[in-house]
Amino acid sequence: MTAGSVAVIGSGGFLGSHLVRSLRAARIRVSAFTRHRPLPHALRATTVFFVAGSVTPATAESRPGLVAADRALLDRVLAAVGRATEPTMLVLASSGGTVYAPDAQPPYTERTPVGPDTAYGEMKLAMEGAVLGCPWVRPVVLRFANVYGPGERATKGQGVIAHWMAALAAGRPLTVYGDPATSRDYVYIDDAVSAMMLAHRSPEVPPPVMNIGSGEATSLHHLVSLVTSAVGGRQVSVGRLPARRVDRAYVSLDVELAASALGWRPVVSLPVGLRRTWRHVSIHQPGPPPEFQGSGWLGGLPGALAGHRELRGPDGVEDAVGGALSVQRARAGHPDAPPMRPDS
Repeated sequence: MTAGSVAVIGSGGFLGSHLVRSLRAARIRVSAFTRHRPLPHALRATTVFFVAGSVTPATAESRPGLVAADRALLDRVLAAVGRATEPTMLVLASSGGTVYAPDAQPPYTERTPVGPDTAYGEMKLAMEGAVLGCPWVRPVVLRFANVYGPGERATKGQGVIAHWMAALAAGRPLTVYGDPATSRDYVYIDDAVSAMMLAHRSPEVPPPVMNIGSGEATSLHHLVSLVTSAVGGRQVSVGRLPARRVDRAYVSLDVELAASALGWRPVVSLPVGLRRTWRHVSIHQPGPPPEFQGSGWLGGLPGALAGHRELRGPDGVEDAVGGALSVQRARAGHPDAPPMRPDS
């Protein structure tokens, strides 16, 4: 489906904004919709990307009204597409870390039994059902791993990498929730966007459900080391808090179906993606005054993190990016900002 225009629902968010920029760079006609731009009565587009969302795995548990609002928005989009006359492919951004059954053996394939155990996963699976069961769209559900990269906001209860980068820029410790062996699949934003672009350009309608991830699981313990290296040796203190109910111990996605159907593979490794993310944070989020750097507390850590009170990169010194940080405290890195969690 290479011809025609594209509509992006949720164009102001992390994933949506990157997608819109890539579509426009490819000279594809884009209609971008945010909460401030109402949907038309009839939504005409060759492909509609639904990447909107106002809840995280944490807030879905406590704010069911937001869950209902996200579901209602998807229903309005489907109705608007139904009023148009041209055939439309609707691509839904779903969650590969929350819809599969928690007792299933990773890496999860698209044939792995589903069975979410959180309100967030239940919402995502219900939205998948609405799209897959809609008779007037060509449905494509992309079950993303944890998408990260430049521009990701450290929102409450989601985005471990965004939270850790903000904490480092503000001179605060990294917070690990639960067991440091907890592992997630992290996929860089450019790779996530390239999968969506390939779905739009596919000459045939892609499979209805595909996993999009790195295909590898990274533990929080190893992620601390990778982040330390990415920031060029800045002092890193680590604290620990108990695990949360929404956290799973191990998530990884099998991405072979997307590889065969779309010719897609992730190309940005986690170390490279973390360095790019830190470079963006160091430019756009000023750091703390020098006296705050490396002054964070350290909680009690078990085995895997014991003794790592201050972690530095391989050279033991800051690189040019770390040394160029501004000395003003960032609003986004204020100590009152919510701590990280391993997102799902």
